Amino acid sequence: MLESEEYEDSEYGESENVVILQVRDEEYLIEVEYVKEIYVPGDNIIPVPLTDKSIVGVINIRGVIYSIISLRHNIFSDNIDYGLSKNSRVLLLEYKDYNIALLVDAVLGVKDIPMSIFKKQGTIVKTNIDFRLIKFTGVFQDETLIVLDLDALFEPYVKSKSIRTEKKGVTKPTV
Repeated sequence: MLESEEYEDSEYGESENVVILQVRDEEYLIEVEYVKEIYVPGDNIIPVPLTDKSIVGVINIRGVIYSIISLRHNIFSDNIDYGLSKNSRVLLLEYKDYNIALLVDAVLGVKDIPMSIFKKQGTIVKTNIDFRLIKFTGVFQDETLIVLDLDALFEPYVKSKSIRTEKKGVTKPTV
């Protein structure tokens, strides 16, 4: 079950709602505004041959095709195993005009994080992720928080056109 925590704006200042993801033993955050839906993948993933190894495949969700990118492979690039388990989740994202899904080991919850913790300089974090994929780092209640930069994460796929470029809001006629 997803846990949700909220903090008073007056106590910490402006806050941001984030989804907490787990990849191996590390936790990362994605801003809720980009997450359209959290999906249990099951056996619905269709592999796409001759694509980048970090592209797991595609999935059809209610007639919309999403390209699935493995966050695990982006962080631990030497690992080709996608690590699908009963806890694996696919985050369906609204990213620009692309239908992108992100495969993660688990979704741990949703949390309201005060933005003031990310404004402090000098936060040092120990992580396996490439620093270019980090949007913000901060420490809150003795917990290190890393917010992912979706622009940096998806830029290589968008530039190489290895993800589907179906525009949002465009519906195809059904027969």
